[in-house]
Amino acid sequence: MNKVENFDTDLNDEDLFNAVETALFNLNQLPATSETPIPLVQQNEQGSSSVNRFVKHQTLDEFLREQQNDNTRRKTMNDIKLFQSYLASKNESRFPQYIPPADLDDYISVFLLSVRKRDGTEFEPATVRSFVSSINRHLIMNGYKFSIMTDAQFRRCREILAAKQKQLKSIGKGNRPMAADEITDDELETMYGKKVLSPESPSSLIYSLWLICTLHFGMRPGKETHDLKWGDIDLRSDVDGNEYIVFTQERQTKTRIGSNPHDIRKTKPMHFLNSQTETLWCSTKNSEVSDQVECWKRTVPSFWQ
Repeated sequence: MNKVENFDTDLNDEDLFNAVETALFNLNQLPATSETPIPLVQQNEQGSSSVNRFVKHQTLDEFLREQQNDNTRRKTMNDIKLFQSYLASKNESRFPQYIPPADLDDYISVFLLSVRKRDGTEFEPATVRSFVSSINRHLIMNGYKFSIMTDAQFRRCREILAAKQKQLKSIGKGNRPMAADEITDDELETMYGKKVLSPESPSSLIYSLWLICTLHFGMRPGKETHDLKWGDIDLRSDVDGNEYIVFTQERQTKTRIGSNPHDIRKTKPMHFLNSQTETLWCSTKNSEVSDQVECWKRTVPSFWQ
């Protein structure tokens, strides 16, 4: 197998051009199905090592799938299955991406008017809109030439969606009946008093840390808290000696996904220790626990494992 030649930074322009051309030619000779990765470190003729700046990666489609939110992917799949079952009830065997825009616009419009929950009741307005978003996402992923959200071919579908949302609102939908109630100070005191939140046991310590992450750092339960790593949160002191914890390393969130490099927190979230949370962090200051934490940082990157 041909290998990629290393570039000499002392080459003149003509030699550099020839070296690049040779390297590209050698790359093109590699088998398309080769499983052998290009090594990160290669040996040049003098025997010294140099780092290869271009590494082998998965296919483009695999990379895009990896970067998709897991919940979004599952939601899209479930909504497409529901829409596909509706198409089957209309004796339509084609997948949505193979249906012409005029027919697909009619199918989606009637689907939005007729779809119901398993118990026969209406969906929330946001759920009905999410069906359209999932179908549109599926079409885009499969190379469909038109967008449900913007193109004139689906104007009627968008009008039906807007009218359906208005109709659902008129019957009392859209008021977020499952929204969580704000936790009160009395409820917090009760949980600390009953040791539900405390360093007394592994489970109560996990509950306490989870509460701090969600309540004071604005992290959503689920993926955002699960992705937390050792070193993402620091224990610091201000000039007066008051200790506080600060969220220093935010990872991908639902609203800050990373596609806009300027969309970052202007200030890092922090929480000053109080009578309730002080014991949580003081319990990690003795040498035995501190040594264990340092070991976890090296061997178990995940904060919760």
